[in-house]
Amino acid sequence: MAEARRVSRRAKIKAVQETRLDLLLAWPNVTAVDINCRTKRGQKIDHDLCLVIWVRTKRPKSEIPLEEVLPREIDGVSVDVFEGEVKIGDRFQWPDIAANRQDNSPEVYLYKFPVIPS
Repeated sequence: MAEARRVSRRAKIKAVQETRLDLLLAWPNVTAVDINCRTKRGQKIDHDLCLVIWVRTKRPKSEIPLEEVLPREIDGVSVDVFEGEVKIGDRFQWPDIAANRQDNSPEVYLYKFPVIPS
């Protein structure tokens, strides 16, 4: 039963991720959009999945212009913010955050993924 709920929750989050992707990737400082567990100071705080928005630099809310503050929830899905730049390459590794060590199948969409001419 719990596994069915988790699969259903992931499907809902995936739908929100895909629907809101262009808007989120256009947000200043955003580098990627992922599905993962909520964390605090790099430590997983619960098993609930959420929409994870990666930013280049995480700043206190008081230092972010109001129009650039990311929402805490989108379409009923909670949002968490991770700091770091996700880069795909020969030696790709997720930044060392506890949630990433727990979830081995992240579903990430990258900002400005380079197209390499053939």
